[in-house]
Amino acid sequence: MDNLKSNLKSGRSGVFIGARNLNDEVYNILPTFDLLLKQIEQIREQSYNEMDSNESGTNFKKDVNNTIGIFGARGTGKTSVLYTLINKLLSSGNEVSALSSNMVMGIIEPDHFGDNTKIMGSIVGFLKNAVEQQLKKIESLGQKGKVKGLHEYFNKGMLRSNNRLRSSLNELIEYHMYTENEYRQLLMHTYDDLATHINKSSRLLTPDIEFKNKLHQLITILVDNHRYVVSNSSDGSELVGEVHEPLLFVFVDDIDLKMVRSRELMEAILQYANHPHVVTVLSGDYDILLESVTLALLQDENLKWSNITPRFKANNQVSIKDRKQNLAHEYIKKIMPPARRHQLLQWNENNIPNFSFDKRTLMEQLDKLLGSKNLFSYQLEGSSKLYPITKSFSIFDRTPRGIVNVYYHIHEMNERFAELWRVDRELSEQEKKERFTLVKSLVDTILLSSTELAAEQRGILEKFIQWGQDASNTFLDYSYIQGLQNKSKARGTSKQNASNQKNALNQQSSTNDDSNQSSSSQGTNLIIPLLIVGEMIRSLLDEVRLDQGMCDELQVSALLGILQLDTWTTNKYGHVVRDMLSFISFQNALIMTNRLLDKKEWLVQPYDGESEKATFWKEKLDRLLLTEINKIVSVGKEENLLSRLFYAQYVGAKQSGPRIKYVGLILDFLKEASNTTEDLAYYKSLYEYPIMDGPWVKLQSWFENTEFAQELFINFIVEINSWDAIVFENKFKESQGHHIQPASVEEETSVSAKLKKILIAIRRKQQKNEKFTPAQKNRIDNLIKQFYDSLFSKLRKELERDNFVIEWKDNKTIVNAISDFKLGRPDGLTETTKYKQTKRQIESTIEERETYVQYSKRRYELQGLANNYNVWFGRREAELLLQTMKQQAYMAPSNLLPDELWVLRHLADYLNQVHTAVQRDADYEKVKEEMRHKLAEGFNEAKNLVETDLSDLGIDLEEDEESDANA
Repeated sequence: MDNLKSNLKSGRSGVFIGARNLNDEVYNILPTFDLLLKQIEQIREQSYNEMDSNESGTNFKKDVNNTIGIFGARGTGKTSVLYTLINKLLSSGNEVSALSSNMVMGIIEPDHFGDNTKIMGSIVGFLKNAVEQQLKKIESLGQKGKVKGLHEYFNKGMLRSNNRLRSSLNELIEYHMYTENEYRQLLMHTYDDLATHINKSSRLLTPDIEFKNKLHQLITILVDNHRYVVSNSSDGSELVGEVHEPLLFVFVDDIDLKMVRSRELMEAILQYANHPHVVTVLSGDYDILLESVTLALLQDENLKWSNITPRFKANNQVSIKDRKQNLAHEYIKKIMPPARRHQLLQWNENNIPNFSFDKRTLMEQLDKLLGSKNLFSYQLEGSSKLYPITKSFSIFDRTPRGIVNVYYHIHEMNERFAELWRVDRELSEQEKKERFTLVKSLVDTILLSSTELAAEQRGILEKFIQWGQDASNTFLDYSYIQGLQNKSKARGTSKQNASNQKNALNQQSSTNDDSNQSSSSQGTNLIIPLLIVGEMIRSLLDEVRLDQGMCDELQVSALLGILQLDTWTTNKYGHVVRDMLSFISFQNALIMTNRLLDKKEWLVQPYDGESEKATFWKEKLDRLLLTEINKIVSVGKEENLLSRLFYAQYVGAKQSGPRIKYVGLILDFLKEASNTTEDLAYYKSLYEYPIMDGPWVKLQSWFENTEFAQELFINFIVEINSWDAIVFENKFKESQGHHIQPASVEEETSVSAKLKKILIAIRRKQQKNEKFTPAQKNRIDNLIKQFYDSLFSKLRKELERDNFVIEWKDNKTIVNAISDFKLGRPDGLTETTKYKQTKRQIESTIEERETYVQYSKRRYELQGLANNYNVWFGRREAELLLQTMKQQAYMAPSNLLPDELWVLRHLADYLNQVHTAVQRDADYEKVKEEMRHKLAEGFNEAKNLVETDLSDLGIDLEEDEESDANA
């Protein structure tokens, strides 16, 4: 016990493999550790109350069970939790505390016992040690004159050799011997006369009962003495309100490993654990323990002698096996109350990164080892905090026993061989060999410690990681992983075909399907870990050989599978992510995949299926994806990605290849999302109401051949909400002057008139802070729907008649933008460039109002230049002018009747109360601004790169444009 104390309280001597005191790390695997401590204190308080009410003694009228269970699978850290608990119980400060009253007897490990050792005998042995230690403390106190309550142990200042405690121990040992058959036989066959024989035999009549009484008697004396020992050892101070009742702790580890020991332990607990001052802490795997107790109960039946199998059912009831299993469950429930069982967490990809030895986590160790090539974590810009890439940790085992081996190896590489991983120095040949040896050893440790990888170790080392004598002779054969992937797909297809056919042998078919599913799942589960292991080898050994093309293809395919984008049933955003992953490094692709993982369903659900919330849903996806891509294209990551995309877009356009489609999808998304104003997104999402089966769903199809009309209408809503009361009043009067309402349109305007009347009533209701009843809300929503139906139908007719008029927010701004476009340089030396041709087609002057036909013609001309990826002159200038036109143009109020104008102005008052709109976000606006700047830089960098490439051949951009017949 003293050795256990010194080991637990001594400082750590570095990372090692084996059970240890976890300190605060215990909460990583046992979140209920504090609850366990509270339960111990409740037991302490109850034992104090038992003593105070004079119910404590050798005979107990009430059954007490203070057993605590700690359960978990093999290697999950149960022994470490026991060490942590023991350390917690033993530790105490200089002042009197509840922890100083704990008597810890150590850990019993039944699986280490031979045939001559029994659990009850071990407990008696521990009690003997506890008695010896307590007598030493009592003797030490006697030498100091502190013997309050302990006078009976001393005679003339000397410790009595034949004291009450030792006598009780001797009696306990004696009666324990009576419970052993060998001693019983010896006692019965050795006697001098009949009287002596009768006297000795009388002790064998109820040995178990007498032993239990003697056991409880000794424990009670130990507890009473310890109470006085603690009191005499203190400095006289007391903690008010604290209970310091002594408790005796017995720890039994791995109770499930041996069937015989499990049954024996159950019987031992029933004998000694019902003492109020005894706390028994057990650890093991519940499933295996249940199985062991079930087998022990079946063994008691001696079925092999009665020619009955465990499946036998008496009277067609439950089988013997099931009955014994239920009995074992109830038996364990009695021994270990479920309320005091604590289940260890199973380690997984989410908490493995935080596995730590002392203060440095596994994630931090890997970051130190891999540096800038880290595949396991990342940092946000301006932050030093590490964020885990959870899928990368799939290479590790799910138990602390497996993880600590890899942790130990990485720690040794970081601490003892730090010079080998520095990137600022050239390694000698000997150092390269040493580095190769360490990396190979690390990979072997990872493969052997992981249950999943170890099962396929032979195939992995023979076919995938083909080690040579050094890095340059090592080959990573990714065809092995490709084979796993193909087998998985084939099995999946085979299973699907089989499920569509009827099979008379249902049970056999089910069994085969389960087997195929298990094999398929195992093959699929290995793909990501093997790709991570392969990339880890490449990160540490640059000279390793491989098929780069196959590697890249498999990496992208695996990440698409994680995000469930490996099929084409995705929305626009899913396609953008799919294409992005093929253009960036595996390291950054892992980061992007990790950050999108909990939103992956957003990439496969079509946002326009959300009915009226299309804009709200679209803005959420825009914000998510634009923010992620903005991080990816930041400095130190894929900062040249946009220039590569613009370059690839140009090359694809020249070759008319399919790659231009994928590049264009990414760039078009970035341009659209970064140029959408927050006002437009807010008001469009606000006015898209009512949600269910509303007219906004039909709006896109109504304006199918007039694609800018919806945008102009939304811009008008933004504009009308920006007017102050005076401006709106003037516009309203102007509308009244333009529209003298004839009787023939009375029916058409009745909906807006009714809605206006209701909105006026709503404003009064809102001033009184009154809420809408369901009937009121239903009526208002129906009117809004009718209003939109009527309004959109009318606007469509206006478009068909070419009566749809637009206005500009600021005429001077649009005139200046056109001027900048026409004066833009360079535009080519000849008059045949697309830029110069478009300049001639765009009028320099512009009216304050113009028809939709005039507006759309100008837009189409500019789009023709902006979307012509064969040319460089004027493309950027056309995009800028287009963006200005989009932001400045809106539907003229003259297109609306006065009541329609009034309703659209005041409808927001009601919608803000009943509808959810896109929230304004200043941080997101900064992201948009950053992306616009990066797009401009990427365009110019790509243009300069093309110009440099062509100049090497003596060709300039103008000649390149003229040489293309499609330009």
